Amino acid sequence: MAKDRDVDGIEEEDHEEELEESDDFEGDEVDVATFDIESDDIGDSDDDDYDDSVSRSRTPVKRRTVTRAVPMVEGVPKSKLDQADIAKTVWDRMSERAEGLDVVTYAISGSYQVGQVVDHKKFGRGFVIEVIPPQKVEILFEDGLRKLVYGR
Repeated sequence: MAKDRDVDGIEEEDHEEELEESDDFEGDEVDVATFDIESDDIGDSDDDDYDDSVSRSRTPVKRRTVTRAVPMVEGVPKSKLDQADIAKTVWDRMSERAEGLDVVTYAISGSYQVGQVVDHKKFGRGFVIEVIPPQKVEILFEDGLRKLVYGR
């Protein structure tokens, strides 16, 4: 049995010579002509015994009710911010907590993060509620929630 040196210097046995020297492997040849590849017997099975009238019984699938988390703003569902009176109440709460924070003037070319206070020339002071990829932002103004574009 010959031994070779690997790149790392570790001796490894030459398995090719081992196969050639082995008495277990005789290398019998198979006569390819004995196989009829185009025969109709290929793929046939005992499907004649199968009874189509017997239906398989299935166990019923248990379905779970999926509850999705409702996005909240100041403890109020975001969907309720469409109503002017609720939006005003939430805006008042956020205004009280935002005193002392930096106010950024809204510009379409700017970029925004959730929690930022912005000042819009038409809508007034607002609070960034959500950044919607790729270039939209939801801002809560005193009169309601608005989606604006940015980064252009």
